[in-house]
Amino acid sequence: MLSLSSSSTKHSRCVCLAAVALGSCLLTITIITITLAFLHQQSLFVLLTPSTPFIYDQFYNISSPRATGCGTSIVEAKASGCIFDELSDLWLPPQCSRAFEQEYLTTNHGGPPVYFVKPDGEERISDRSQYAGGPIYYSTTRDHLLHCEYNLYRFAESLKTGARVGHAGDFASHMKHCARMLGQFANMAPGIDKVDVDTISTFGFC
Repeated sequence: MLSLSSSSTKHSRCVCLAAVALGSCLLTITIITITLAFLHQQSLFVLLTPSTPFIYDQFYNISSPRATGCGTSIVEAKASGCIFDELSDLWLPPQCSRAFEQEYLTTNHGGPPVYFVKPDGEERISDRSQYAGGPIYYSTTRDHLLHCEYNLYRFAESLKTGARVGHAGDFASHMKHCARMLGQFANMAPGIDKVDVDTISTFGFC
């Protein structure tokens, strides 16, 4: 027959082992939780492998579970905490990139671009955010080109930071449109055929 002290000692050891096991489980769960939270905050680029290429329009289209939208009205946008972005001309969630918005707002001779109610350029618009989902309004070719230029800056910046770039449709098509617009007017520049650019060929990677 076991003595009372021997039984008590074994019981104490069992309790200690159970406590250690429970502590180990809790520590493991905590580490996994922290790791997943950390990875969630990182750019999607670090999570991708050669077998899962990064296709922006697939990751961030409006039907993707990764996307956060602003509804279809100004009321819904405000209720969702969205803020109007002057550069993209969109109501966007706060987690979307705002890079180069302030720079864009100084491109019209030091001030913001100007927009008009009609193509005659007579009546200016004071608040574009209120036109979202509403009637067409007008701007200049100069502003169109600057809109494209600074949107491309924003996208290029996101390649370094992993920030989400807001858009309202096919993102790739918009970027191609902007590149085409800038190229079209760049090719009209005087002296474009002058031999004045030095360059070099080298070796790269992808």
